[in-house]
Parts: sequence; C-alpha cells; structure tokens
Amino acid sequence: MARLQRLALALVLIPVGLLAGIHFMMLIGIIPALQHLPLYTYVVTWQTLDYFMRLHMPAFSAVMMVLYLLTLICCANRWRTWFFWALLGCFALNVSEIAFTVTHQLPINRAVQALDPAHLVDIERVQQLREVSVHNFRVREWLAISSFVCLTLVVVMSKLPTKTTPGTPIEK
Repeated sequence: MARLQRLALALVLIPVGLLAGIHFMMLIGIIPALQHLPLYTYVVTWQTLDYFMRLHMPAFSAVMMVLYLLTLICCANRWRTWFFWALLGCFALNVSEIAFTVTHQLPINRAVQALDPAHLVDIERVQQLREVSVHNFRVREWLAISSFVCLTLVVVMSKLPTKTTPGTPIEK
C-alpha cells in the first residue's frame, strides 16, 4: 500500500506543479505585461490566450482532480493523521481555484471574447474587464501556488513506509 501511496503522490504532484508553474508565469510576466498593453492589444491577446486555454484546461483540470481523488483514496487508511488532512487541504485549495475560475473568471473571458478589438466602443468597460481579470488571476495564482507548495511540503514531510529488509522496523 505504501508503494501505491508514493506513486499516487508522485503522480498528483506533476499536474499540481504544472498548474502552479502556469500561474507563476502569469504572476511574474503575463499579467503585468497585459496591464501595460494598449486596450486593443490587451483584447486581442486575451482572446487568443483564452481560446487556447479553453481547449486544454478543462481536460487538464479533470485529470488533476481525478489524480487528487485517487491519491486521497489511496491514503484514506491514514485519515487520522495530519498527513491525510493536509493532503485534503491541498485538494481543497485546488478545488477552490477551479471553482473561482468557473464562477469569476470565465464570465469575464466570455465578455472579452464578445468584444470586437477593432471597434472598442466602451473603453471604460474594457478597462474594467482587464482590472477584474488581474484581480481574479491574483487570487487564482495564490491558490494554485499555495496548493503546490503545501503538497510538496506534505510529501517531503510525510513518513510513508519504505520497503524493508528482514529485521528492519517499519516506519509509522
């Protein structure tokens, strides 16, 4: 069982780390750049980014959630330990990021997709959409990055039993 738990933890770390990496790139580069672009360029860029992210993120998020659930199931025998509850907390951070995205950011993305970049009539509305997107991404960045950092710490600090040789005590 310990081998399966280690494998599940390793597998879930991959997409959680990739998501945190995406958000880290958004935090340090993409969002600050988008804040300084002319509104026309912002709209075209955001429409393009959103188009490609919509193609891949639903499947990526589903795989990550399935791996998290499988990991929680594999580690359910440790439900009375800090390890399981910390793992559950990491999962909750990721669920929160996805829920926040669906409820807060996707409506903004749809509104930006509906804009005609060549004919931006309501400049204040476009500016408002950009400001709300920036705020939403700040929330999402910290949820995703915190989840990865916490999950990494949980994995590093956990004491999963390892294969033993005869006469060697098993870690608890």
